Amino acid sequence: MNRKEIQKIEDELKALYYAAEGTHEHQDLIRSFWDHHVVPVKDLSIEMAEKYGADSDICWLGALFHDFALLSGQEPHDELGAIQTKDFLLERGFDEKFAETVSETVLRHRCKKFIPETEEDKVVATADAMAHFLPAFYLGIAVIAKNDYEEMKNSSFEKLEQDFQNKIFFEEEKKLLHDRMQEFRKTVLYK
Repeated sequence: MNRKEIQKIEDELKALYYAAEGTHEHQDLIRSFWDHHVVPVKDLSIEMAEKYGADSDICWLGALFHDFALLSGQEPHDELGAIQTKDFLLERGFDEKFAETVSETVLRHRCKKFIPETEEDKVVATADAMAHFLPAFYLGIAVIAKNDYEEMKNSSFEKLEQDFQNKIFFEEEKKLLHDRMQEFRKTVLYK
């Protein structure tokens, strides 16, 4: 795969996020979501793809598209995003097999109805979960939503717990997040 083609897709997606329609607050939220969630998921996915021998192009695109349906507020965003991803890639000249593989990775990133099967699926699901633990993710959303960071962290504790238990497919990454998860547990459980 030509890296320039994938970078072009990334630039196009960023432009879509930055051109989101809606109120000023909604636009800020969507831009913040790109900067503080989608980009970290992409960076983590590329890093883990190299580390675990997964296809980095599939992981790169899977990460960029994993929450694509949320751009238009559609749910279930994994299922609808998978369809949108495949169509998007086919319209831009990617072959059917490649587009389908990226689409399947998007479909499985939530680890709910569709469980990751390939190494690429596991990388993107793990990266998505890890990005939920980044302070910039919660701080960015808290600022936009005018909520307190601690309040956001506490209200999202259950999701973080589920992500930690069900979406981290690699032991080294689980160990990396172990201390952070303990910190979240203490903050929530011992207030």
